[in-house]
Amino acid sequence: MKVSENLSITFLMEKPEMSKDGRVPIYVRVTYRGQRAEISLGARIFLEQWDKSASRVKGNSPDALLLNSQITQTKAKLERHFFLLTTQNEYVTAEMIWKFYKGTLIEPGKEGDPEEKKTFLPAVDFEISRLKEKLGKGLRAKSTITKWETTRAKLSAFL
Repeated sequence: MKVSENLSITFLMEKPEMSKDGRVPIYVRVTYRGQRAEISLGARIFLEQWDKSASRVKGNSPDALLLNSQITQTKAKLERHFFLLTTQNEYVTAEMIWKFYKGTLIEPGKEGDPEEKKTFLPAVDFEISRLKEKLGKGLRAKSTITKWETTRAKLSAFL
């Protein structure tokens, strides 16, 4: 089910993971701008109990009602986390939505941030260092590095 133009939250069954008693896990797939993230709801049901078009468990048994409630709550929480992330961050990924949902998203700039944000000038410096390595191997000309260093100096003056 599409929540917004770019976000889709889908509940599905994973047949290859069928247990010996014939039950399959229910997964939630979050797709945002073409990126996917999947996680199990932690519940297993028989294939016959699943209504694929409605993404719900069939029936009115207590177990079916409980699972349908869990599906509804999960979808609502994911939507809420999505809207919070989009208001707080310029760039959001499906993985960020999952991490935020699970409570493991690390705030940018905090200690232990696995992805250090890079700015433009350090990226240019990195490219220049790579080109210098290639110059040492005879794969690049000195004029190429000179042009990159000149461009870096002009960018630095501009910024």
